[in-house]
Amino acid sequence: MIKVQYLGPLRSYPSRVGATRAEQNPSWLSDGQHAWDILRNNPSVRVAVNEWLGNTNKLDTPYRLERRELIDLRAVMNTIWSTRPCYVTWRQRERLLSRSLS
Repeated sequence: MIKVQYLGPLRSYPSRVGATRAEQNPSWLSDGQHAWDILRNNPSVRVAVNEWLGNTNKLDTPYRLERRELIDLRAVMNTIWSTRPCYVTWRQRERLLSRSLS
């Protein structure tokens, strides 16, 4: 017997900063954020969904879901500069950061 687990609708795009919880957003379940939250936090569900997306006997699409951890380069650089003596002015730091981010 095949087991199917319903995640909910995918009515909205996932948030780039993480899903909001039901306590913070009353439409969390109905707009699909709950499904994105499950896909974001459960690797086995992501594997199963990717199997459906890419399998030639199922949806046969070129798509796959990946989770990436992103960092704020500005926060990292400020942490480094605040913990080490550095003889760079704030204007020079901003110039360096803007060059690194572009």
